[in-house]
Amino acid sequence: MKKVLILEDLVDVYRSFKSAVKNVKEFELADLGACGSLDQAIEMIESSQPDVVFMDHNLTENGEEGLEILNYLTKNFPKTLIIS
Repeated sequence: MKKVLILEDLVDVYRSFKSAVKNVKEFELADLGACGSLDQAIEMIESSQPDVVFMDHNLTENGEEGLEILNYLTKNFPKTLIIS
């Protein structure tokens, strides 16, 4: 089973992804809620140790933090599949 983390700041979009992921029997959702900052994303990644991350690359209004999260994931979790 693959552990999945959703990094999305918009609650409605998060809920849509959550609903889709819950229907895939091979996925275990790390249901940590919507995410709206770099610090929160890193905390969620560290606590869940995901195999797959669905993320909004424009996570914040300026979009800069989304790129930082991508860099953090590729450096610290190189085997994690990132879908952005």
